[in-house]
Amino acid sequence: MRELELSRVFTLIEPGPVVLVTTRDGNKNNIMTISWTMVGDFTPTLAIA
Repeated sequence: MRELELSRVFTLIEPGPVVLVTTRDGNKNNIMTISWTMVGDFTPTLAIA
């Protein structure tokens, strides 16, 4: 097993968990299932598809 830098460890989280994204627009609630997520940076940034 090779060692990785701490900044590259997040790349091992594949496949990721199933995520539920919820939104609310006025009076209407919505929910979407996400099966692919990715950490964008060490700031609070997340990519979803």
